[in-house]
Amino acid sequence: MPVTVSGELIQAAHLTEAELRIEFAVRLFQWERPALGQAARSSDVSQIDFQRIPASRRIAPHYGLAELEQDLGWAKSRLAGWSSYRTRRRF
Repeated sequence: MPVTVSGELIQAAHLTEAELRIEFAVRLFQWERPALGQAARSSDVSQIDFQRIPASRRIAPHYGLAELEQDLGWAKSRLAGWSSYRTRRRF
């Protein structure tokens, strides 16, 4: 959904259009509305670059039990692949 902001408001805020998109996305992220990837895409910033912006303002990432379990599952699958690689390859 496109949002229109007047040029007058942008000038009064002393922000560029890109900065305003980032500020809007950071504020919504702070309220735990969008996920990190969604916030980054909406602000036209890479996910890693966007992640640094809230961190620099001491805004905690949204990281709950579901995300932890997902990350642990991913890490275990990678570790299993690495273990089988190491046993096949003798140094």
